[in-house]
Formats: sequence, structure tokens, C-alpha cells
Amino acid sequence: MNRVLGTMLAATLLMTSVGGALAAKNDKEEMIVCPVLHQKIAKSKAIKVVHNGKTYYVCCDSCAEQIRSGKFK
Repeated sequence: MNRVLGTMLAATLLMTSVGGALAAKNDKEEMIVCPVLHQKIAKSKAIKVVHNGKTYYVCCDSCAEQIRSGKFK
């Protein structure tokens, strides 16, 4: 019985440490500031827009459209 509990405890601790490592990785994710609305967002969730050879990362479709249309300076 103690062996089973020990094995279960070890498996639980391993899963907890892996989950913690994954959460820590997300905490270190690169953040960007949308040049249109000046909101801070994770780069992985940002929309990449290339306009006139320059790359922008924006927070939403509306901001992306402003850059594509040339309304943003």
C-alpha cells in the first residue's frame, strides 16, 4: 500500500512541477504595445501587419485595418 501511495505522490509531484514549468514559460512571453491603441498584449496573440515594408504588431482587426489603409502614422 505504501508503495502505491509513494508512486502516486511521485506522479502527482511530477505533473505539478511540469505544469508549473509551463506556467512559468507563459509568464516570460514577450509582450508588445499596439501602436494604434497603445494596449499591451502578448506577441503570440498579436496580429502581424506589414505595410510599406514595415512590420507592426497590433491588438485587433480594427487596428490592423487602420495600418493597412494608411490611416495610421
